[in-house]
Amino acid sequence: MENLKKRRLKTAGTYLATDIIPGLVKLSGFGLARKALVYSMKSIKKLTIRWMAPETVEMFRFSQKSDVYSYGVLIYEIFSQCEPYEGRTSQDVKALIRKGQVNTFPAKTPRKLAEYVKDKMWDRNPSARPNMSTVMVFLTKYTGMTLEVAALGE
Repeated sequence: MENLKKRRLKTAGTYLATDIIPGLVKLSGFGLARKALVYSMKSIKKLTIRWMAPETVEMFRFSQKSDVYSYGVLIYEIFSQCEPYEGRTSQDVKALIRKGQVNTFPAKTPRKLAEYVKDKMWDRNPSARPNMSTVMVFLTKYTGMTLEVAALGE
């Protein structure tokens, strides 16, 4: 799973599986996933721009770092309880992402978490973003919970 790019990471593709393991969240929708360090889309398909990293919006480039960006958007959704860029058209969203304008976390969001997402996970430069392992270490320390990522098929 180390080199797998999800490409459509968003809350609509996550499911609680607490009947299996308390706190277990599963991801679905791997139809566009690719196993590669970096993947550039050759043809335009219907994509969910609101969750995309700037490099994906601009050049259709997907990587582990673009998944980290999308995971940050998923964290935003959890705390805001709304879709990213709610009320905006896809064209408006595309322009905002290209300009580096990100969603503003609600005041109720823990400050340290909101800053980590905004400053690290949403960094405009993909190589400056942490990898998913680093994000998991931060979240584990921050929440005090043991967080694990299971391989596909588990």
